[in-house]
Amino acid sequence: IALCILIFYLYYAASKLILDAGGVYFNASVSNCAYATINNCTKKYDFSSICSLKYGSDGNVVLVSTDSQKLNEISVFLADNCYECLNNLILDGYFVPAGVFSGIKLLSGFGPNVNIKLVTVLSVQCDFVREFMSAGINQTRMTLSLVINCDITVYSIFEKKNYNGLIEALVYDNVIVGKVPEVYLSREVVTAKTTKD
Repeated sequence: IALCILIFYLYYAASKLILDAGGVYFNASVSNCAYATINNCTKKYDFSSICSLKYGSDGNVVLVSTDSQKLNEISVFLADNCYECLNNLILDGYFVPAGVFSGIKLLSGFGPNVNIKLVTVLSVQCDFVREFMSAGINQTRMTLSLVINCDITVYSIFEKKNYNGLIEALVYDNVIVGKVPEVYLSREVVTAKTTKD
């Protein structure tokens, strides 16, 4: 009985160490995949043409329009590419020292590397956030930010763990000269796309 209890404890402790190591690996992977995808996107699309302004006869802004079709196209591109990048990394697994299987933290850094592949559920959501901020007299700063939210759930026999990575990158920044209606002075999600398995 004592031997069974010891084996069970070591197996449980080893599972926790493996999941923790996976969390560190997945969090790093989220940043790498997200920034790589954003970099490819900024090379492919011209964000300066997405937002357009219309002025009235008094020189004030009367309409701020966004090319929703283009934003949806970019959102699909980002979500699919980021998902594919992360999914490939997850399928390849990650390496942990063999000492992890002892279940003892002091030994977890020793031994040859062993490839681990875990059962996971992956979700990637891409949002475009438009924000207007007062920047002085009759001047308004308009920004368009890209938010990539990656959610990974890792399963083991005894438990599951959720890891979340959020990356926000500024892709368009402009100062509008002229009075902008108060209704625009806010932060809002313009479009969103979610890809998951």
